[in-house]
Amino acid sequence: MTTDSTLRFGAQTDEVTSLLRIVNLVRTGEATTRPEIGRVTGLGRGVVTQRVDQAIQMGFLGDGEFGASSGGRAPRTLRFQSERGRIIVCALGALHIRVGYAELDGDIVEQKHREWDIARGPAETLKAAMELLDDLLKDAEEKPVWSVVIGVPGPVDFSTGQPVAPPIMPGWNGFDIRTPFEERFDAPAWVDNDVNLLALGERARRRDAYADLIFCKIGSGIGAGLLSQGRIHRGANGAAGDIGHVRVPDSDALCRCGKVGCLEAVAGGWALIRDAELAIK
Repeated sequence: MTTDSTLRFGAQTDEVTSLLRIVNLVRTGEATTRPEIGRVTGLGRGVVTQRVDQAIQMGFLGDGEFGASSGGRAPRTLRFQSERGRIIVCALGALHIRVGYAELDGDIVEQKHREWDIARGPAETLKAAMELLDDLLKDAEEKPVWSVVIGVPGPVDFSTGQPVAPPIMPGWNGFDIRTPFEERFDAPAWVDNDVNLLALGERARRRDAYADLIFCKIGSGIGAGLLSQGRIHRGANGAAGDIGHVRVPDSDALCRCGKVGCLEAVAGGWALIRDAELAIK
């Protein structure tokens, strides 16, 4: 039997869902005026006005410039107030640490970089990353941190944020990367394979929420991020797209992961350098 409280809960859920959708439409630029929002969402004019007013009161949206007129009064555009907070970004590579912070629209404001061997282990690496972030933020304007994103060069169990048997990250298997960042910045943290994050970044630049693509990263190592209908395909233990350590037929090249014949040992950046040095001797 349906109760009044159940109905109220359902109405509140619908309200939150439509509010979030409107904020996201403005954030992505898909709809930036009230009439556009109504056409895209199918919501009535009164509901759109109510949700937009809520979003403005909460600080997510603000009034922008006047848009183009279609014959009547020019509509006022809306803007996403990305300056309200910041996102902390930490990219842990095989041979570097790169940190930065972005406003809520994802545009990087400042960043720092240092060379680093990730094989030095999680404790030393995270300590170095935190020091780099502290140095970066010491002169920055105080703003609330809304989230932290950490990329690592190996498979990740996304539900826990822990690496799963990463081939070039000795000592990292099952290490809790997420908690130190959440405690340091008092904000939720997400940990993922670095190529998955690059694939999601490509989807955002294309503004295609249902993209199908394979993003290949070829650097010191080799990896791929797989998007199907806009969703990352992670596979068992986060290993989908970990093509760098797939065996190449007839190759006996020793990989830095300890195995023989990996694609990375044949075509990775470090392998190309190795072969070039051997060729000029």
